[in-house]
Amino acid sequence: MLPDRRLSSPPRFLYRCLLLYGLLVLCLFSRSASAGISLPKPDGWVSDYAGLLDAATKNRLEQFLTEVNQEAGVEIAVATLPTLGGQSVEEAAVELFAAWGIGKKGKDEGVLLLVAPKERRLRIEVGYGLEGTIPDGLAGEIIRDTITPRFREGRFAEGIEAGITRIVETIARQKQIQIPVPESPRLRTTAPEQETRRWRLSSQATPVLLFLLLLVGLIAISMAGERSFRDRRGPRRFRNPFIWFPIGPYSGGSSGGGFGGADFGGFGGFGGGSSGGGGASGSW
Repeated sequence: MLPDRRLSSPPRFLYRCLLLYGLLVLCLFSRSASAGISLPKPDGWVSDYAGLLDAATKNRLEQFLTEVNQEAGVEIAVATLPTLGGQSVEEAAVELFAAWGIGKKGKDEGVLLLVAPKERRLRIEVGYGLEGTIPDGLAGEIIRDTITPRFREGRFAEGIEAGITRIVETIARQKQIQIPVPESPRLRTTAPEQETRRWRLSSQATPVLLFLLLLVGLIAISMAGERSFRDRRGPRRFRNPFIWFPIGPYSGGSSGGGFGGADFGGFGGFGGGSSGGGGASGSW
């Protein structure tokens, strides 16, 4: 009686599937670990690395945001980046917010306005302590109605200044305080505060979800192949050699993120605040 050559088929097919999954996981995690950009320490409240602001506007914003911090205890940062380095604007904003620690620790009342002209993307990232004051809907309205119309006309300095002013006006109303607005023809925007329910998944969770999906698929293929092979060969247990998973890029924690390796010491303006991914993004 000739041996059944089909017995060797399931393991060979299984090995190929497992190898494909392993390579895919390695590719995804390698990209996640290497993507991003390196950013130097913040240059005051306004870090214009893309060169979108003239000196007068930058100085006016610096003085304005210093007063906002003194009067309201809120830390607002403006950052313009030449490129996002392959990241989404949401990922870059979350990492930058955490790296700089915008907002006082424990209160987390911080806001980041991030602009990336190369990708034509921007985001308002809101700290935990201000999510009720600047909900996602209001952040999106500020982007759509105040910032991006000016950006489309190439008036970047005006759009940034007007957007920051609306953010400050909203915070001042909520805290019932007066914060004088710098004298500038660009700062003439007011809008009623709007409430909206927020439910969104932080972009930082995306790599974890991808890994879990691949892990489930890997286990399912392994179990199916083992069952098929055991049914053909009897009670002998099939030993799957692919019982390890390439999780190396995440074993060291998140310290090597997109902005890893930068030195953020020396600037005393930010107080270690954090955000949970609240805010809104836009493009022009």
